[in-house]
Amino acid sequence: MAAQLAAPETYFRTAAFCLAVAVALIVVGGHQRRTGRSVANPDRPVRVGDVLLPEAPPSRGKQLRGRLYLCFGWLLVLGAVVNLINGIRAVRGWRKTEREDPRPVWSGSSRGCAVRGGWWGGWCCRVVGGG
Repeated sequence: MAAQLAAPETYFRTAAFCLAVAVALIVVGGHQRRTGRSVANPDRPVRVGDVLLPEAPPSRGKQLRGRLYLCFGWLLVLGAVVNLINGIRAVRGWRKTEREDPRPVWSGSSRGCAVRGGWWGGWCCRVVGGG
């Protein structure tokens, strides 16, 4: 018997946060992979006194970091999709709830045990103090 773990709002809030972070990582990672330059510090030419110092050449390390950002971004998109599915399932009531089995979980006998007298044979109820 699977119980609903969280309220639907929690799933949707988590999905929105994952999607926002994923979009940011995908945009930054795509730019950094294409150009080899960071978004935050694009390595523009710098003027020091009367001398103009040239920009640093694109580096393979920054391109690799861009690919890693893309991978993490798409992984977060997958997490957002899973959270959306769980949120929809929670809203529509596809999960089994306690309404289908009205017996209490800790009834004090092996038949009312959380594992219904399975491998434990009612041991968990005796430990908790059920009987």
